[in-house]
Amino acid sequence: MTTPTTATDAYALLTELILQSRQGNRLKALTNFIPQQALELEPFNYTGSGPSDRFVNVYDRGIIPLDHTKPTWIFLAHHDVVNPAYDNVVDNTGSVSVLLALAHRLRNQVLKTNLVFCYTDAEELASPQLGGARKLAERINAGDFGPQVETINLEVSARGTVVWVNQCDGFLKGDPRFVPVSSPFSDSYSLNFWGVRSSCIGIMTEDDLQAVHQRGFTDTWQLCHSPGDKLEVANREDLNRFVDVLEGLVQE
Repeated sequence: MTTPTTATDAYALLTELILQSRQGNRLKALTNFIPQQALELEPFNYTGSGPSDRFVNVYDRGIIPLDHTKPTWIFLAHHDVVNPAYDNVVDNTGSVSVLLALAHRLRNQVLKTNLVFCYTDAEELASPQLGGARKLAERINAGDFGPQVETINLEVSARGTVVWVNQCDGFLKGDPRFVPVSSPFSDSYSLNFWGVRSSCIGIMTEDDLQAVHQRGFTDTWQLCHSPGDKLEVANREDLNRFVDVLEGLVQE
């Protein structure tokens, strides 16, 4: 288990998660950072081949039970990768680390919303029918998290001070604090497909912002699924500043 200092430092979490993932079991590495009393594992497989527990969504449901008189915010980031031999910082270990740090910062706080943190699997299949976002959507639509649910999906975040939000149907769409961009396929598109509101949010550099406006893609995003997507891409201050932004959003 992480120390309290490490647990709130997204970059330290990123470094440790990469080191543990290199030793073999990425799923085990992730669950090491979530208190056992808050941890829930949800196996699924929509592909029609392989075992029924081929994929696993990981939930951190917190210590405080859900209060269904409050809205519920579900923060999510996909934990699966294309090639486990790479560090996969941009896609999507950086976002996972930010989410872990945010969960630790907010642990046991009484807030205006319920908080659930979900680390989805099978996003890299790039299919609303096959990914973990479908499993999450089924639970949301069944009322498992209460009658009022918003989802905030973290993607491709490793460096930069620009906080962007894509144009999926979610409550952050049009928020003037965040820069609107078109982003690659994500769980937010899948959640929208299944009728669930979702905002996809992340960070990028000013150069990346200019690139995405000019050509629809960034040099940083092009690192995804490549050996160049490594720890050196990440910036400690930028990652922790992103945690600050999300913490402030929750505490408003």
